[in-house]
Amino acid sequence: PSSKGGWASATQQQSEAPAVVLQEAAPQLDNQSTIKSTGDQYHEALKQNSILITQIAVLQKINEQLTTQIEQWHTYRSKTTVYIKDLMAKHQATLADFESNRQAAEEAKTLRSQNEALLEKEQTLQDQVANLTQQLTTTKADLTKQLEAAKTDLANQLETAQSDRDKALNAKSDLQNELSKQIVAEQIAETDLKHAQEDLAAAKQAQQQLEAELTKLRAERANRAATSVSSQPAVAVPTAKALADSGVALNRLDVLPSSDVPVFESDFPEA
Repeated sequence: PSSKGGWASATQQQSEAPAVVLQEAAPQLDNQSTIKSTGDQYHEALKQNSILITQIAVLQKINEQLTTQIEQWHTYRSKTTVYIKDLMAKHQATLADFESNRQAAEEAKTLRSQNEALLEKEQTLQDQVANLTQQLTTTKADLTKQLEAAKTDLANQLETAQSDRDKALNAKSDLQNELSKQIVAEQIAETDLKHAQEDLAAAKQAQQQLEAELTKLRAERANRAATSVSSQPAVAVPTAKALADSGVALNRLDVLPSSDVPVFESDFPEA
């Protein structure tokens, strides 16, 4: 920070100020100017240190800078304390030497007031350093809470995504099972259709055989009708035989299952 130069300047002035007073016996105005300059520089450093950078990316850097400034402040306080003690000693010596001198008494009073002001500023700096430390602690706690909340939210989103994925996989598995069932059902239906077609072909063949038998019977009956009445008893035997043969042909249809036998409308003329 730019305040480092101010710290060095203030420290140098504070370390050189007692020698100037002892060697040259500077007037009160010089002491006031030195103290005011030191106070101004101290106030500027305090103002710069009071700026709190809230960005988390540079939080560690701020903490290190603050630690360095606190160490510099301790050094400055030590030097200021030595300087104050030196001034107090000089003040006591001045009171002893110029006890009867009113101007010396007023100067000592002013110097004491200035020393008290420095002590008040020192206390103010301590309070502000404590406030900065508290703000840093609060900022760290807030950032920790935000990070934990973000982790929890991310975990919930991940759990939801995994649940959706499991549901999608289950739905896919159900669809695949249903598709497999449909494929099996289609294969069974194709097999049943093939068997039905085979049964239908067999039924048609049986029908054709039956029609051939019936045609044969009609021809035999027509031939027997032309025969004389006296030969009718002899005709009864072949007619019975023909009917028996017809019954055998009809019985062939019983081989097919009843549910597979197609229903045909008879187009034969009635006997």
